[in-house]
Amino acid sequence: MGCRISYAMSKNPKGVPGQAEFGVQYTSHSLGSLFRTLPTVEILNPFGSFESFRRLHWNAPDALVIGYESLIPSLNLPDEKDRHVPAAAIQSKASVIVTNNLKDFPPEVLQEFEIEAQCPDEFVMNLLDLAAEDVYEAAEAHRLSLKNPPKTIAEYLNTLESHGLVRTVAELRLVLL
Repeated sequence: MGCRISYAMSKNPKGVPGQAEFGVQYTSHSLGSLFRTLPTVEILNPFGSFESFRRLHWNAPDALVIGYESLIPSLNLPDEKDRHVPAAAIQSKASVIVTNNLKDFPPEVLQEFEIEAQCPDEFVMNLLDLAAEDVYEAAEAHRLSLKNPPKTIAEYLNTLESHGLVRTVAELRLVLL
């Protein structure tokens, strides 16, 4: 799709071992990209992308990162169009950028800010290490929320696997099947 809504794992503000905060962070850059890439969806459902944004904002009202723009010019990434992602991560004190586009987020650039880029599979595996029951419950709740069409556990896991969550699905199969 081209849209970068970066999921961020925030640093634990209280420094409590074994506890972390997780949440989605997005920027106006991400939303602009999202709305530019959805013209086909708009024809089918003129309120689709607006409704998605409304739900995101309703469920995560503090997720919109502001004040990151001044950091963009100082970041040197292989793709200049991606600079807003680490800028937003720095501004929001995120410690992880979750992306399938790892090549455009070199560790040597991010480590200065104590930020790491992880693919979604690695991120969820880390979540499983930290809070396995919460991940199992979230996966099952998400599966049950799918109505058009609904998915069996096996179908749901196959879908996740087709999106690159290979190690995650192997772990979930041990518990959910």
